[in-house]
Amino acid sequence: MSTIHKLILICGLVVLTATAAHADTPALLSQQGRLLKTDGTPAAGTISIAFSLYTAGTGGTAVWTESHVITLDDGYFVATLGNVTALPALDGGAMYLGIKVAGDDEMTPREEIVSVPYALLAGDVTGAIHPASVSVAGATVIDDTGKWVGSPTGLVGAQGPQGPQGVKGDAGTAGAQGPKGDPGTTGAQGAQGVKGDPGAQGLQGSPGSPGATGATGATGASGSPGPQGAQGNQGIQGPTGPQGPGGATGATGNTGPTGPTGPSGIAATLSFAGSVPSITGSTTAGYVFAGPTASVTITAAQRLTGSAFAAMGLASGTVTQSADIGMCYQLGSGTITNFVGSGQYVTVPVSPERRSYPASATVVPGVAGTYSVGMCVRNDVGTIAISNNDFMNGFVQVTN
Repeated sequence: MSTIHKLILICGLVVLTATAAHADTPALLSQQGRLLKTDGTPAAGTISIAFSLYTAGTGGTAVWTESHVITLDDGYFVATLGNVTALPALDGGAMYLGIKVAGDDEMTPREEIVSVPYALLAGDVTGAIHPASVSVAGATVIDDTGKWVGSPTGLVGAQGPQGPQGVKGDAGTAGAQGPKGDPGTTGAQGAQGVKGDPGAQGLQGSPGSPGATGATGATGASGSPGPQGAQGNQGIQGPTGPQGPGGATGATGNTGPTGPTGPSGIAATLSFAGSVPSITGSTTAGYVFAGPTASVTITAAQRLTGSAFAAMGLASGTVTQSADIGMCYQLGSGTITNFVGSGQYVTVPVSPERRSYPASATVVPGVAGTYSVGMCVRNDVGTIAISNNDFMNGFVQVTN
């Protein structure tokens, strides 16, 4: 590690291969990081940083070296390697990146070159793919409706002969005895028997003589009720006693000291992907988004960090023309602004042959609100439209 500076790497991004349906990918390496002093504070100003590639993690001789003069943003920087000196062939073998800041010794340990999580083009595909069509050697074999339109030879083989009839299986065992049936219906009721003769009627007895009625006794006289007593008078209510005085309010205590600011963290991660539209040449409108964007809401102190790839090419011709490519943000319907400002953007040559172009950067917009974030292009040098395009994908992170 350097005696003057130390480096926090945010991410490394490299594009090295292409599928048969796309043009070769530019061999460019996007390197992001944050440069700190030994006391932990961010380095500032403009500084020279040398990048070197080795085939071993320690020792050996660099197989490639390139220097950049970079203006730091609170210690953060982004460098696209391979723009000054062409990168060597990276064929999947072990490769390590060495970083040397100004007059310091080269930092240790070296950074191993590894794959990134979101690569638009790869040497192999193991998951779901979503092409517009499939062509082999210039001939379409699956059209844009998903229908096979290539040669039918070899798709279905001739029907084989019918196999012999199998041996008849043994008879199954007898089933269990069925349940007992329901009882039959009740038979009809038999005829009523003959009614018997009635018996002889008995003789009625003579009535007895009635007894004499007794005399009624005299009714006693009712007693008179006594008079009701008078109701007593209600007593007088006593007076309410006076309320006592309230106690004095205590003094307000002193405000405690403000606690330290918490560490920075990722507040949100959003992705965006889709087809790249035609981008008109000689436009005076400045930057335009190269496909779909992500919508993020941030505070004035939060940071945006994004990365994306897009496959693009000129509409026609045999010559190249320059265009500015990067990551941009737009507050509401305002101006589309490059993350790196007006003087540090990346200008690349664009040819009729479709190629993949990377972009990555970080910025603190400084104004709270809801932003559209995505990959952007400014095609204001030549007159030819950038319309030989395919797809784009990327992501943006919001950090505190």
